[in-house]
Amino acid sequence: MKIKKYTARDMAEALQMIKFDLGPEAMILESRKVRQPGILGFFKPPVLEVLAAVDEEAKPRKEAVKETFEVKKDLAELKLMVKDLARVTGTETGNFARWRERLLKLELAPDIVEQILLELQDFLEEMAPEETHGVERVKEYLINLIKPYYDNIHDFPLKALIGPTGVGKTTTLAKIAGRLAIHEEKPIRFITLDTFRVGAVEQLKIYGKYLGTTVKVAGSPMELWRAVQKQNEGETIFIDTAGRPSKKQNQIQELAGFLEAVKKEKDIYLVISATVKPEDAEKIAKDFSPCGFNKFIVTKIDETDKFGVLINLIVKFKKPIVYLGVGQNVPDDLISATPEIIVEQVWKGW
Repeated sequence: MKIKKYTARDMAEALQMIKFDLGPEAMILESRKVRQPGILGFFKPPVLEVLAAVDEEAKPRKEAVKETFEVKKDLAELKLMVKDLARVTGTETGNFARWRERLLKLELAPDIVEQILLELQDFLEEMAPEETHGVERVKEYLINLIKPYYDNIHDFPLKALIGPTGVGKTTTLAKIAGRLAIHEEKPIRFITLDTFRVGAVEQLKIYGKYLGTTVKVAGSPMELWRAVQKQNEGETIFIDTAGRPSKKQNQIQELAGFLEAVKKEKDIYLVISATVKPEDAEKIAKDFSPCGFNKFIVTKIDETDKFGVLINLIVKFKKPIVYLGVGQNVPDDLISATPEIIVEQVWKGW
């Protein structure tokens, strides 16, 4: 008998993990609530620890589908090798080579371009990049590629914006808050951790006055925790943070400590400028991962004409881009992003 331990938020999540890993024949031996590890675990909600088992003769689902998956994977890799060989030797068909060139010019990541070409190869070989039907088919593919990351998005009344310096975090925060305060007439409140940048608190206070709210300065994780505990029913709290160079991991870890102190479910938006190179955007996202961000905001859309980075970030980090910043006007220059809007934006570089 194979016995395995699982940790989950609740029994529904545990059952899903067990079924996927061990198969439908698995049975639960024991379950109990436990504290999360570490010093900060004392302040976190307990998690469910479940002990499950399956008869060794009963093939786990993961193993049952493994052979089929491996065959499909081998075939896909073989097709890709053939296409790569054709490209290197100069025997790749004209349409196919042109599709590759055009897609790469959108600044889509090379591996995503290869995935598109592999999945749609028979279709694209017969269709020129200038033909509307071909373009619409590729756009449809990209929409379906990123759509899963937009399913079941939760919107929490506690929101923090993080990111490098100069990407427009404070302005973007004011735009989102302005939508709630002005358009939906909902109560909001600002907390800032940015005591480093000259004029940062004053800038947020100006926005606060405009939107009819106050600004609280939190200089330590404990002060932030106390400020958040005063959240009123129906109120959305926005946390502004100082820009951190992504290379300074000590500063990233310090920021993560602040956010970790807030023992509530929250949205943590990583704000990235559309003007950075795709590889730099990916590095920024990787460097800020200790902060546990769950959504992206991409700003300065109006300052560039290449948007492949939008698709790259969603696919590589499995998180949605929920807003696009298109200017400086508060609260108007902000677009709520959907898979369709993202793909249309990317295609503006076509």
